[in-house]
Amino acid sequence: MLLAAACSGSNTVTGGEVFRVEIEACAGVSHQRATAMAVGPDLVATAAHTFESGRRAILRTADGAEITAEIAYLDFDRDVALLSVDANVTRVFDLAEAADGTEVTIPTYADPDRIEIKEATVLRSVNATLDGEGRRRAVELSVPIDRGDSGAPVVDADGRAVGMVFAASRRDDRGWAVASSELEAAITAIADAGYEPPPSPCRS
Repeated sequence: MLLAAACSGSNTVTGGEVFRVEIEACAGVSHQRATAMAVGPDLVATAAHTFESGRRAILRTADGAEITAEIAYLDFDRDVALLSVDANVTRVFDLAEAADGTEVTIPTYADPDRIEIKEATVLRSVNATLDGEGRRRAVELSVPIDRGDSGAPVVDADGRAVGMVFAASRRDDRGWAVASSELEAAITAIADAGYEPPPSPCRS
């Protein structure tokens, strides 16, 4: 399955905290942006492909406050980046698996000035790649994905994250999200004593 990267009602987010992400490119400030989701009291997840030419991320809260973030985990095969943040995040997403047909919402900063809540349905679970690279467990969604949606949580009716947006269809209103199991594996990896934080994607 070949996918295209997606870097692109009520605005109340249930579950955990959602952040706007601004990526600083290796050559200076970039216009690349994404969304991020809290997965721990000092840990935030977003899509790894946004860091292909970026050195660091700046996180902003809904009120515009800036949070310092460091790359703690970067896996382009899973398309998962975990950021260590200098903050105490009080609302963290629980992770869960999604059954086919589950109705979900996607809180996103596709509009950099506000959170938009998209409604979607989980169509099925799949093994997916991003532009032919990597392989990860994913969920297919019936929803249009825009620039800035990458890294947004896919949230079920109980406020649990069943995935994280990473790609859009080039042909119709479908999107894909990294499955919660891939997020759990990434979180477990950085908890292991032998894990080393990744080097910057930028050349020294």
